[in-house]
Amino acid sequence: VSTQSTWGSMIGAIASNSTSADFGWLVQNLYIPQSLQQAGSLARLMSSFAENHYFTVLLYIMCIYIILQACSIPGTIFINVICGSLFGVPVAFAVTLSCATAGASVAFLLSKLLGKRLLQRHFPDRVRMFSKEVEAHSENLFSYVLFLRISPLLPNWFINVASPVIGIPYLLFASATLLGVAPQTFIAVNAGSTVKEITDPNAKLFSIRTWFTLLSIAMLALIPICIKWMARGKSKQPTD
Repeated sequence: VSTQSTWGSMIGAIASNSTSADFGWLVQNLYIPQSLQQAGSLARLMSSFAENHYFTVLLYIMCIYIILQACSIPGTIFINVICGSLFGVPVAFAVTLSCATAGASVAFLLSKLLGKRLLQRHFPDRVRMFSKEVEAHSENLFSYVLFLRISPLLPNWFINVASPVIGIPYLLFASATLLGVAPQTFIAVNAGSTVKEITDPNAKLFSIRTWFTLLSIAMLALIPICIKWMARGKSKQPTD
């Protein structure tokens, strides 16, 4: 029997008799979604239970989210979708954005304590490149980190663990993370309103148009840098 058919036979039991045993079964049968279709299946599975155990499910998802983010395990983007389906956009956006920042902060702090040797051993070229870029943008570091957070140029897990190693201050890192992950988080949470109807295994959360929009938003973060470059260029021009 497939997992999805097992879910279908148990949803009625969850809806009609939400007990601690049901919650135990729910926990045992959950897994990290890796596609939009799987996110829709989990949203359908959890919807009735979440109505009767709102805060329990919310707390459980928050804990899982922070652990995944802190350990750089893929899947949080689809948890954003599930939260949007279960709790609505305002609550889901606030919760997932907070969890994303908290999880990234845990990864930052763990890397600060333990990650320097591991990164330099396994990713020396990438760390060296990132360090040079950070040094080159030291006067506009917040704008640069914000740009990286919004754009897909560097994976988020690498930014989380490399930032403390190359000397990015935590408060700057946390604030850039909070603002930088907000656009894609909102897009994913908003997709939760229709995710229960998705049955296509090839359905995509981010289209080419969506990526173009995110890249355009990321470019806005570079405006302060561009303005300073233009100002420097004018100041270096010879005067009569």
